[in-house]
Amino acid sequence: MADANVVELSPPHSPKPASIKAFEEILPTLKNEFHKTRHRWDQHEPQMFARVSGHTDHDLLESINVGKDLVQVRTGETLYIPTLTRTHPAPFSMFFCPVD
Repeated sequence: MADANVVELSPPHSPKPASIKAFEEILPTLKNEFHKTRHRWDQHEPQMFARVSGHTDHDLLESINVGKDLVQVRTGETLYIPTLTRTHPAPFSMFFCPVD
């Protein structure tokens, strides 16, 4: 997977409508992957999600509002294009970089 070490990213900026749309389109996939990941970790390493152990996935994920919660993005070009689903390839690459 590409990251900020191998891809030149733009400076952090407020999301434009295209970024908000992209995140809204993949939000169901992100939620599903979070649920699967948490379930796997809870079986083998419950400490991984210990800070949110008192909350259900629903508690954590259902209140997400991309238009309000996505406050900063960075963009960059890469040849790597992940496939979100078998029938809907992603027209972009997405990187999740922590903001200090």
